[in-house]
Amino acid sequence: MRIDTRWATSNTAGIHKHAAELAALAPDIILAHGAWTVAPLLQATRSVPIVSPVFGDPVRSGFVDSLARPGGNVTGFVSFEYGMAAKWLTWALARTRRFRPKARTWLRPRS
Repeated sequence: MRIDTRWATSNTAGIHKHAAELAALAPDIILAHGAWTVAPLLQATRSVPIVSPVFGDPVRSGFVDSLARPGGNVTGFVSFEYGMAAKWLTWALARTRRFRPKARTWLRPRS
């Protein structure tokens, strides 16, 4: 097994450079941390599998078609699934009568 590592901070040019370098190596898989690294990797390769353990919303970001069937070469784990917010609110309301939300925000899935 061979592991090639690239580290880039918020330097966009550096991230794009590292993405191109990694894609040129034609690895079996690329592990990418966060959306700011997935986008440049997708520009560099559409054939090497990209796994990201930290995603905000890969569907809204345009990286995958859906959570159930991502398609393409990107997959990973969602750090927060928005449908869970309603379940958490229901759980909290069931636990205490004093809990009264002042405002509610509902996010609609993008069509």
